Amino acid sequence: MKKLVSVDLSRLGNDELTQLIKEHLTDIKNPSNAVTLTEGTPLYDFVNVLGEDVTAFEKQTKNVQKSEQTDPLLAADKEREVALRFFGRNLKVAELEDDPKKIEAHRLLDLLWKTHKKILNANDKSQTTGIDNFLLDASGATYTPSITFLGYDRVIERINKANNSYKSILALRNAEEAEQFTKVFSLLNTTRKKFAELIAAHKTEDKKEKKESEAKK
Repeated sequence: MKKLVSVDLSRLGNDELTQLIKEHLTDIKNPSNAVTLTEGTPLYDFVNVLGEDVTAFEKQTKNVQKSEQTDPLLAADKEREVALRFFGRNLKVAELEDDPKKIEAHRLLDLLWKTHKKILNANDKSQTTGIDNFLLDASGATYTPSITFLGYDRVIERINKANNSYKSILALRNAEEAEQFTKVFSLLNTTRKKFAELIAAHKTEDKKEKKESEAKK
């Protein structure tokens, strides 16, 4: 009797898990494997439900353009980039000031901007962290007086609001993906459990038949 091979599904990426399940379903449905799918049986229902759920999971993880959160997410990402660029452009205007106090305030904020402006070229995840760090520095005692003096409070708030909006929308989309992943993961574990139970039942039956055979001798 073959034994069930142990696998750690938690180590698979989304694409790998999807492909594994698709191959699993294809193998079950392949006539050459002599697996009988009778309508109304647990295996038949399992194959159909798993097929539906893996399709939904794949749509959520690969075709993100169809996600309800995609358009708002792109809009929020664009808004935070625009807000950041607006901050940088305002500094270019401030450098033309002839007021010594404003010139000093500009010098400090220019240092802040030069430290963080690379976040505009970062990927989404790194950009989120980068903006968090930028806002943290901007709220510190070193830069806050200059931000207030030059009237940039509104610009900083715009960046903060856009970044928080992006993070909130991303969390909703990730929750959708996690839900689909959990469904597929649970179904796959269910079938593994059923197979294990079937194998255990076969072993019990084999032992019973062996005892009966020995008793007849």
